[in-house]
Amino acid sequence: MPTTPIESVPRRYPDQTLVESINYTEVLKYLDANTIAEAEADKADNEERYNWIWLGQYRAQSQDTYIPLKLVTDAVARRPVMTTDPVVAGLDIGLFHDRCVLVVRQGPNVIYTREWKYAVAMDVVDEVEGYVNRYGVTKLAVDANGQGAAVYQELYGRMGETVVGIMAGAASRQRSKYSKLRDEAWGTMKEWLATASLPSDRERDWITDLTNLRYFYDEKGRYKMESKKSYLGRGFHSTDWADALSYSLL
Repeated sequence: MPTTPIESVPRRYPDQTLVESINYTEVLKYLDANTIAEAEADKADNEERYNWIWLGQYRAQSQDTYIPLKLVTDAVARRPVMTTDPVVAGLDIGLFHDRCVLVVRQGPNVIYTREWKYAVAMDVVDEVEGYVNRYGVTKLAVDANGQGAAVYQELYGRMGETVVGIMAGAASRQRSKYSKLRDEAWGTMKEWLATASLPSDRERDWITDLTNLRYFYDEKGRYKMESKKSYLGRGFHSTDWADALSYSLL
């Protein structure tokens, strides 16, 4: 069973503490008609905003993040479906102090995940080759940037065209909608999540990596995801789980 999302865990207070919730419904007689009308409009049309602005509840998620929390928690709760789609995988490379993450996917189902911490490149290569053979992976999309280049080269040397290098900073294929390939990968992932099934044993990783990245629009009105430098500067780890999943969708 999936665990309870962080946002819905009730707050705990010391014994003998009296907690009294006060919001606008207790002071209606002091409010003007326009304020009441605005609150009622939010109640009818935007429940999340109504709960946040008028009832003082926590927001489920910042409005400037790209993937909604509910999209991820629904995917974690969703059962896998039978499919004959080919098995594919995505590998995000992070050596030494960072994380490597492998995501193996078949259609809408993530069927296996693996994380390495403080990894040595050739150890990762050996293990990944084993997983490719075990699950019958037909395409392995590998982060070929920076420190990932050597891992990609070694995997390609062993498995040939099964291995595809991903250059996240390259131009997108849907150039009218996305700025870079990384932006397109996140857009594809957001659409895929609507019917997807994610393993619940890594729910916290999925939620953290998928739901905190912000987005913008470039000068041509195309989607542009928050840079990794900006994201890390806000106190998060790199989006390794999300990146590995997104590579499998390209």
